[in-house]
Amino acid sequence: MRQRSRKVLIFTGFILILASCDEAQVEETSADASVETSGGVPFSGEPSDESEENSQNVASEGGGNQFSGGESGSEDSDVRAACGFVGGPCDDLDPCTSDDTCRDSGDCKGDAILCEDGIICTEDYCSEGTCIHAVVPDYCLIEGSCYPDETVNPEGGCSVCDAQSQPEAWTLGGDDKCDDGDACTLNDKCSGNGCAGTPIPCDDGDACTIDSCNEGQCVFSADPDCGALECSSDGECNDGSECTMDFCDNESCIFVPIQGCVEGGDTECETTADCTNIDPCKIATCISGECVVALQSDIPCEDGDSCTVGDTCVGGQCSPGANLPDVDEDGFPAAACGGTDCDDTTKSVAPNLDENCSDGVDNDCNQLIDGADPFCDMPSVPQECNFHKECEAHQLCGYWSTFGNERCSDLCASTSDCGEGLICGHVPGSANVGICRPSLIPGAKSTGAQCSAAGECESEVCAGICATFCSDEDACPGASTCFAASNGDGILGVCAPDSTFPGGIGQGQMCGNNGGTCFSGHCDFLGDGTCAPICGTDGDCAFNQECGVILRSNSAISESVPYDQFSFNDATYDTMLGCFARPGLGSAPVGSVCTVPDQCRSNKCLPINQSMGDNSGYCTAFCTGDTDCPGAMVCRPGVTTVASNWLATYGQALETSGTIARICKFQ
Repeated sequence: MRQRSRKVLIFTGFILILASCDEAQVEETSADASVETSGGVPFSGEPSDESEENSQNVASEGGGNQFSGGESGSEDSDVRAACGFVGGPCDDLDPCTSDDTCRDSGDCKGDAILCEDGIICTEDYCSEGTCIHAVVPDYCLIEGSCYPDETVNPEGGCSVCDAQSQPEAWTLGGDDKCDDGDACTLNDKCSGNGCAGTPIPCDDGDACTIDSCNEGQCVFSADPDCGALECSSDGECNDGSECTMDFCDNESCIFVPIQGCVEGGDTECETTADCTNIDPCKIATCISGECVVALQSDIPCEDGDSCTVGDTCVGGQCSPGANLPDVDEDGFPAAACGGTDCDDTTKSVAPNLDENCSDGVDNDCNQLIDGADPFCDMPSVPQECNFHKECEAHQLCGYWSTFGNERCSDLCASTSDCGEGLICGHVPGSANVGICRPSLIPGAKSTGAQCSAAGECESEVCAGICATFCSDEDACPGASTCFAASNGDGILGVCAPDSTFPGGIGQGQMCGNNGGTCFSGHCDFLGDGTCAPICGTDGDCAFNQECGVILRSNSAISESVPYDQFSFNDATYDTMLGCFARPGLGSAPVGSVCTVPDQCRSNKCLPINQSMGDNSGYCTAFCTGDTDCPGAMVCRPGVTTVASNWLATYGQALETSGTIARICKFQ
């Protein structure tokens, strides 16, 4: 049994105080002395001198925003020295300006070269005197026209806009309708190999005919092995249908369907109203006293099969749609039609949901209801564990003071998610993940009570009042904010009223060098330099942002529980997730196969299906619940790398080290 020293956090005014549960000593550090990563990147929301310089270099090279608007003094002197008289020509040393002249201030300045090409899907800018017209992410620019990603070529040809691989030309692919040139196929569609259809089904139900298709028409010829339809003249051939031409060929009867004929329909007419129209795929109109049938295509129809959706007419026949019904639109087709949703009338039932143990419904479609489902038969005493992977899908292994060892514990975002007598505590070595467990200080002051030391609070956190752990901004009610705080060796989220941080500013306001310090402790320097939230999923961020790692501990956390005893048993790092501007390189959605993160819109590519023997990389994302994941994916704990575009910018990424996080996986 492992015995460990347990530390609790206090954040009071501008003092961070760490109290040890088994030691009487109290450590004090200035809150202004920001949490430092090993490379010196501070936590306070403003880059350090060294990291700011690096950030400016990165931003300058990429054409992004500068953190500082100041100009180099030496360069300024050179430019001033080049000036003669006001209005006279000079060189401002910027190849992206023209008509450089000396100004009243003594500076040499030119007019910026305008590179606007009038095309909405290009980013126009000047580089080294040359206009660059880069196609923006998720768009194609083909022959002067802009097309959103996955747009089908309007001129056909089975090609689509693939903005990631070929943004300036059509790419073979797509699933749009096409024509394969074969009159004997239906439902033609594009594929990676071009256009192809399925053969027209020709079956007259007669075992003594050979059924075939010729130029789009079904032909039923006598099977010589049957001997029942042999003939010597046309008069001996009659199948009883008014819609076939019957004749004798080579001593065998041939029955060829009459184009446009409707069995049982009227053939003579005065007006179209006299014509029989019972099939939407065969529309008859009166022409010169006769009902003439036109075979319809691309018109909705009903093939009589409730398990097909999107039926359409193709060459006069109702072709079944390719999709299965999903009435409740939860992403899972009805089980009765070959899908996996055992009740397609409600979103409260689907195979990716947890069992509700008291509603009398099989919520997770495993044919077990309420108490009969193992999910509802959780033991009253938590299972003892040594590795995270020993626990159930919605649990991690954490320390319980009541037992003196690690136990499987339910995941949580805040204490409101936990049962009576439990708090939501930070998981050491995680991406700000919480578990329900007993307090290390049972019977202490409750949340909201005035405090001056962490040991006074049952929540183990003090911020002038007893505060709580939070996994993201959604876990903080009212005028409170989830902010990143240091707990000595690691990092965790703390929910405290904004009033405990005088002078702080809220989300969306300018921060860092251009403004104040954020309540969340996080300023998005990779974007527009505004305050951004601590997050748990991309849904917590703006559309142009991703939820990724923004902070990490200096070293792996010694108190962290190993993920498993085989594939990953190293100590893991504490990390913090925050919203920051995504680079916009990838477009593949979560669940897509990938080889590098840049291919994914989420910028995360991991082998998340290894339990099924699949070592391929897939685009994934951080999550707080199953609803954050698409389709048949679920939100589960796992190990992810201590890496992100944010950490890479500041030289803090650790590609071979891990942190415990909740990520989208295949079920």
